[in-house]
Amino acid sequence: MTSPLKIIFAGSSAFSEEPLKTLYNMPYEIVGVLTQPDKKQGRGLKSRTNKIKTLALDLGLKILDIANLKTDDALAEIKSLKPDVILTASYGNFIPEKILNLAAIETLNIHPSLLPKWRGATPIQASILNGDKETGVSIIRMSGKLDAGPVFISEKASISDGENHQTLSNKLSLLSAEMIRKHLGNILSGKIHPKEQQDEKASFCTKISKADGEINWNKSAKEINRAIKAYNPWPIAYTYIDNKYLRLWDSAIENNESQTGIPGEVLALQSEGVVIKTGSGSLFVKSLQLEGKKQMYALDFIKGFPMIGKVLGLKQ
Repeated sequence: MTSPLKIIFAGSSAFSEEPLKTLYNMPYEIVGVLTQPDKKQGRGLKSRTNKIKTLALDLGLKILDIANLKTDDALAEIKSLKPDVILTASYGNFIPEKILNLAAIETLNIHPSLLPKWRGATPIQASILNGDKETGVSIIRMSGKLDAGPVFISEKASISDGENHQTLSNKLSLLSAEMIRKHLGNILSGKIHPKEQQDEKASFCTKISKADGEINWNKSAKEINRAIKAYNPWPIAYTYIDNKYLRLWDSAIENNESQTGIPGEVLALQSEGVVIKTGSGSLFVKSLQLEGKKQMYALDFIKGFPMIGKVLGLKQ
């Protein structure tokens, strides 16, 4: 009887959860879960464990929360596990080639886009910001260039009008898990052969910072609506009202093109939300959060904080 293949799984975000759960229930031996170390976050700078480390602990798996993969100690620890496969899914850190070379059979990455479109760190946000109607998941062989390795298999997923980063990430996480269940065995046995990407068709996305979430009301309602969706749940789109920080959690396009006002002006309150003028068209903001307060629906928010006639985004 042959022993199961040994796999090191690398992941750090919520997107990584469904693939790890699926892999855990397949006939492989997960010899380690490579993930980001605990980070200090929030006002109190409390140490917080990422979702994959929490899941791996619950499953009784060995944790490899190595801060620096370039050290000899990191190389020795991973080498001692004798991995046949290294499989990554939203790990969020560069894995040196000397570690990738430790995999006896294959090094794979699950990437949430239809490569070569949206290579880089934020493909889910990029697809929403760009107004794409579809995206998907690609399973590729890892190479020295970011997300440029040959593709074993890709599957498509639609992007609905109301999709935000969190809902789309959940959808693609489930899709990636199903792809692992259906295709990983055939990939590792050589029944599925990878195809080189067409580099000339590649598009790229970069890391997102908190500052990217600030809304420019001179942009169109479509662009701003996409930004609010793309930046939920992080960094959350924001603006200012009366010099106070205001988060914008949810929105929709307002179709009345005849409304007049200046970009950022709060025009009206309707059942769908607060109507705000933009550089082109108007936007319903449906859910808001003033600094120091809880998130609430616009209809409730405006009862305690009148907004009509105010101009958002002006900070003195």
